[in-house]
Amino acid sequence: MSTPLEKSPASSEQQHEPTSSNTLLYTHTFFSPEAAAARKALIPSYIVPLIYNAILLWACVALFFGSLLKNNDLSRITVTGVNLDDGPFGAGLINGIKGSLSAPGSHLRWDFPSITGDGDASSRDTILQERSWAVLQISANASSNLQAALKRGEASYDPHSAATLYFASARNQVTTLSVTLPPLMSLVNGIISQLAINSTATFLQANQDTSLATALQCPQCLASPFAVKQIDLIPFSSAAAFGTLNTGLIFVRPSPSHLIPKQLTTSQLLTFTFNTFTILHASASLHGHLFTLPTTLTIRFLSSLAAYIFLSLMYTLALLPFSIPLTGHFHSPATGFTVLWLLNCATMSACGLAMESVFTLIGMQWAPYFLNVWIIANVSGAFAGVEIMPRFYEYGYAMPFYHCMQATRTVVFGTKNHLGVNFGVLGAWMGVGWVGGWGFTWWRMGRGRREGVHRVP
Repeated sequence: MSTPLEKSPASSEQQHEPTSSNTLLYTHTFFSPEAAAARKALIPSYIVPLIYNAILLWACVALFFGSLLKNNDLSRITVTGVNLDDGPFGAGLINGIKGSLSAPGSHLRWDFPSITGDGDASSRDTILQERSWAVLQISANASSNLQAALKRGEASYDPHSAATLYFASARNQVTTLSVTLPPLMSLVNGIISQLAINSTATFLQANQDTSLATALQCPQCLASPFAVKQIDLIPFSSAAAFGTLNTGLIFVRPSPSHLIPKQLTTSQLLTFTFNTFTILHASASLHGHLFTLPTTLTIRFLSSLAAYIFLSLMYTLALLPFSIPLTGHFHSPATGFTVLWLLNCATMSACGLAMESVFTLIGMQWAPYFLNVWIIANVSGAFAGVEIMPRFYEYGYAMPFYHCMQATRTVVFGTKNHLGVNFGVLGAWMGVGWVGGWGFTWWRMGRGRREGVHRVP
């Protein structure tokens, strides 16, 4: 049940003053006859809003993860192959790419336009005008340049002169660097390796020892004659920009009801945790003045934990339709699901109880400001490896988000097991929330007795 908190001046009508003496405040237990109205209001003030919150959570999970369902459909990514070479290397590479497209599985959507005039300028313009995510350009005279280097023994020959891959990571660093380039380079490097073997074998069979002695002056011409040079025309070079595109979007709106982040991760779990704290606001306004300190604390923490257990279960269940792997560390999907549920519950409890204790102290009029700080402080210390950030961000090792993310990677991907430490830190935050909530509630109710006024957030 929500604890008695300070109310803003605009909400002073929700202060309750006893009619006879101050002892009427905070004197009844939950099952006292005087608390009958509070017990009757439990279902409409707690259960129904909690169900609404769960439905909203499912809707947000479906909205976000639905945007990721097509991420493995490479056929939606257009890339371009440009052949400016009139020899066997260019023809072999293009034919190899075309032949791979008939194999089973998902493939990039390749386009092979006819280029006239300045091919290099055309390739660059294709990227800059966003007509393609990447352009693989086979250099003019790539085959003849290799043959000339072999015959003359040119030690300065650069295998990367054979082909160039143009792209612009700033267009979208995830789509470009994580989705497009890895399958493209895997395909091209495999074909180039076979072309290199064929080229070297053909040269050795067609030439006498005197030519071989000259060719050995260019060992790369025989060992790895072809390679791809990558040119990022508009690089995603600012790490700080990631914050404006992702984490920064968490707090672009001023109202707590609009603090739904673009990425549904632990940040959104935290916003639903915040919603949980406000569910029993109306009931606390009407009936919070009745209960003793032990009854208030019992109702408050039991209702909060029950909500966290329920909502974390709803969140974890909502992940299942999107094929989130659960056997990275545990062989049984049921075990992986259970651990992930407990992890989400511990994270909500750690963050939620800490927030509740602070809100009890500062009042709900300041809660949105603290929520902003709490989210960003957690995310900033966890979104990347602490080792690559300034030493100040080592505080992330003690934050709930860091341990939730690390434990999730263990369950989902099978990274090194730190679950004992992860749950230990989350449990410590739960303890801090419990102790702080007890102390600040005791202080708040003592103030109410002295003033004869029951205040709620």
